[in-house]
Amino acid sequence: MVVARLTNWASNAQSLRQRATLASVWAVGGFGLQRVLQLASNLVLTRLLFPEAFGLMTLANVILIGIAMFSDIGIKPAIVQSEEGGSESYLNTAWTVQVIRGFILWGVCCLIAWPAALLYRQPILFPLLCVLGATAAINGFGSTTLALREKRLHLGALTTVQVVGQFMTLTITALFAWLLGSVWALAYGAVVGALAYTALGFVALPGHRHRLYLDPVAAKKLLSFGRWIFVSTMVTFLGGQGIRAIQGGLIPIETLGILGIAQTFATMPAELAAQVQNLVGFPALSEARVHGKERFLGTFDKIRTRILISSLPLFFVLALAAGPIIWSLYDGRYHAAAGFMALLCVTGPIGIVAAGYQSAFMALGKVRLYANLMAVFMVTRVVGTVAGFYIGGTIGMLIGGGAGTFLGYTYVAYMAAKEGLFSAKVDAVCLLLIVVMSVAVKFFYF
Repeated sequence: MVVARLTNWASNAQSLRQRATLASVWAVGGFGLQRVLQLASNLVLTRLLFPEAFGLMTLANVILIGIAMFSDIGIKPAIVQSEEGGSESYLNTAWTVQVIRGFILWGVCCLIAWPAALLYRQPILFPLLCVLGATAAINGFGSTTLALREKRLHLGALTTVQVVGQFMTLTITALFAWLLGSVWALAYGAVVGALAYTALGFVALPGHRHRLYLDPVAAKKLLSFGRWIFVSTMVTFLGGQGIRAIQGGLIPIETLGILGIAQTFATMPAELAAQVQNLVGFPALSEARVHGKERFLGTFDKIRTRILISSLPLFFVLALAAGPIIWSLYDGRYHAAAGFMALLCVTGPIGIVAAGYQSAFMALGKVRLYANLMAVFMVTRVVGTVAGFYIGGTIGMLIGGGAGTFLGYTYVAYMAAKEGLFSAKVDAVCLLLIVVMSVAVKFFYF
């Protein structure tokens, strides 16, 4: 009997490794295709629209994402992390809660649209937010099969849906930009894209029959897990997208649009790391946890090291190539984005070094600890951003944000050490490389 158990454990380990490896290939490949599409669309749209349009859309998206994150109860992570996440009653309950939440978000978006327009002194934000709010209601109908495929590390069809959905969204947005030549092109494209992506989820990934249903037991478990997800996503917004809202109140709208171009490139490595961590790392760690601490730690070390090795060099390459990329692809209106991009590429890796630990805490079910860590990140980044702006303007604002991220990392590292997860050598090498790259960026751009 003992031999049978050991054989079954080895079989499961091999299966997890194989599925995680294949899922990683799909995640990285899908990310690459999505970013190529995004870059092509960006180049087209910057020639059809003015920087002010991107600045307005940045503000609108920050508000919309903020509303969504402030009401996030972790439906997808709950499905992935829960051992009951594949049952029909659990999935239908999750879908019903998701649908209700989507319409509530639309209503809230319409309610705050006018105050937001007054706050930023941009009257067009009022109708813009009312239209964009519809995407929340549409996304609420998204198929739970997407989360189920992610739970099982079956990412082939999921990645295909994401890439095709993005292609349709970007194509439609470019068409609207050519016809309208205003920020409304971005808004209408977002709504049509949400419709296309939701429909694709049902057509390309058939699964259980979705129906409105609330199982009291499943709902209680879902909301119990989600209460700390709510707290963590709320503070994640304040320390992430919320920073952009603060930036919108500190710098001119056209500068915000140029900064958005820089962020399009500078955040690519972080988005790649997050894609692999969320689609592969978190499900794999959640599964490894069931097989004991040793299996969990081994899986954690391998996944985190591979993510760092694949993402940090991309940051450094983009930092050095920021000038040639921006100056060759964009006209003179956007050339200031080069310096912004270089700075963001040397501050961004700090967050990646911390992210692996945070994902491990989530997979272990330590959602409260995860929420506390995100709260620390929020406070340090906001304080650093605001203080940096008043000390050194826009450049100081970006440096201050990076300094705040580093302070947040030190707390994450401390908690990781307490949990037996800290990797001193790996972190030391990563931080040393970041320092070296900071010196190089200072020499080339400032």
